[in-house]
Amino acid sequence: MLSCIALDLHDQPIKDWRRDDEKFIETEAAKQVETQLGKSNCVLVVGPSGIGKSSIVRHLALKLCDNNQYHIIPVIDHDDIHQFYNQKRKQLFVIDDLWGKKSININQYNYAINVKFLFAVDIDLYKDSTFNSLQSYVCDISNWPLNHQDKIEMNKNYISPESQTKLAQKLDNLLKSDEVYFPLLCKIAEEKTAEQIIMLFSNLDDFIKQEFLALKDTNNLYFCIITLCALLNNRFKEEILSDKYDSNVETEAFANICKEFNLGKHQESAKYKIKEHLENLEGTYLTKTANYYRFIHSKVYHIAVLVCGQACVQSFTKFVRSSCIAERFCFASVITENTGEFILIDKSEDKNYFDRLILDLEQGITYSTFHNSQLKYPSYREKFISYFRNRRPKVIEILNTCKRNSDTQSTQLNNNEYEDYIDFKQNHFSSHKVRKPLIESAWEGFR
Repeated sequence: MLSCIALDLHDQPIKDWRRDDEKFIETEAAKQVETQLGKSNCVLVVGPSGIGKSSIVRHLALKLCDNNQYHIIPVIDHDDIHQFYNQKRKQLFVIDDLWGKKSININQYNYAINVKFLFAVDIDLYKDSTFNSLQSYVCDISNWPLNHQDKIEMNKNYISPESQTKLAQKLDNLLKSDEVYFPLLCKIAEEKTAEQIIMLFSNLDDFIKQEFLALKDTNNLYFCIITLCALLNNRFKEEILSDKYDSNVETEAFANICKEFNLGKHQESAKYKIKEHLENLEGTYLTKTANYYRFIHSKVYHIAVLVCGQACVQSFTKFVRSSCIAERFCFASVITENTGEFILIDKSEDKNYFDRLILDLEQGITYSTFHNSQLKYPSYREKFISYFRNRRPKVIEILNTCKRNSDTQSTQLNNNEYEDYIDFKQNHFSSHKVRKPLIESAWEGFR
């Protein structure tokens, strides 16, 4: 077997893939993707979140590399394709955990016989118009669900023999667990006790939530790292620990969280502590991709946002991305039952929340205000109107600016807003590029 060929830049992620691939199970879905990849130079592996798309594309990338001497190029940024593309070399571009910010025109590269593209795309994201040009390359792996034997083999790979013995009588029930998330369940089950595994397979969301809450109570530093990763949009870059920030917001957010977690008066001390413990968290709920850490799965990320956001409401209200402000927060006064689906805002924090909406509008970000999930509640609308009336001159100034921008830039979308549309499946907005506040809200169904 030939050793995998890679640029130095891509060595680490490929080493991680190879380590994870030791537990890979050859499924019917993987075989179907491999067949299609053999016939085409581009395959879009589509399926629900948690079904195992990433494992399949990485496994096939390694296989193609080992057996056919392809150079693997994990695409971290949209520009990577243009930067590394070389039609004279056998290349395989792997686009996993797609960002969704820019249109991707693979057809411009399609004439190169030596170059292949392998995508892993969530089924909801795939419905966006961004992928219209790639329809003919789709391989929907939900058409080939895991069979009973696949699940047994997967369980054996992740669950210790001791735990398997204890779980023998309950194995059938475990194998009937959420089929879509079964690969994720197995991955999290690794090194867990039999009792923990039963709880995990019974309720994935609650298990992860309780694990994070336990960290909050028992390990302040680990919970701080989880919080930073959740707050910084699932991309905690190592460069931050060397004072390299992408924006003032990132600088402020990091400083605020370190202060909230009492990591010392000096940031250098805090950064040293974080750096020392980051590697210990890798392989649990965090994984490293290129130069940043992220959660092992989008479901884990969203649960972390809720748990950490509730623990650090002020920091999240001020710094988290606009989509979270719109979709993940809720005033405690407007709901009758806490279902655990939102970061609850006490009455004392109402003003801070509305201040954030104003700040977003000043920056031309309308999503958090006019796509806000709370607009369906009459009591929220009353608070909203009252606050905006009190700041009438400022609001008029901002909305006039929005109107001017809408009139002059109607065909452009702010990258942050587009990312929000994609993240929360607002497919009609990416298609119609609606930016007028009243129309945006009406399109959502708010009247």
